[in-house]
Amino acid sequence: MHTPADGKGHAISTRSSSMTDLKGDLSQTVSSVFEGLGLDSTLGRVGVSDRPDLADFQCNGALAAAKAARRNPREIAVEVIAALSAD
Repeated sequence: MHTPADGKGHAISTRSSSMTDLKGDLSQTVSSVFEGLGLDSTLGRVGVSDRPDLADFQCNGALAAAKAARRNPREIAVEVIAALSAD
């Protein structure tokens, strides 16, 4: 099995790179959903989960969005999930 290397012969971790790419793609998608719902798109940022036993990634933006919009965070989360499911 070949391990990718940089120009100096140092091994490159493709898993870390692919996780970063996936995290960025997820953030872009979720941020677009937040924006489409009239919420601050920066709240759609996706990060590595604090609880890897439950999920690989997480987005905590519904809580902050709910506070700013004076709405129930569960309602916002349901709307975000519905928009992501429809996509």
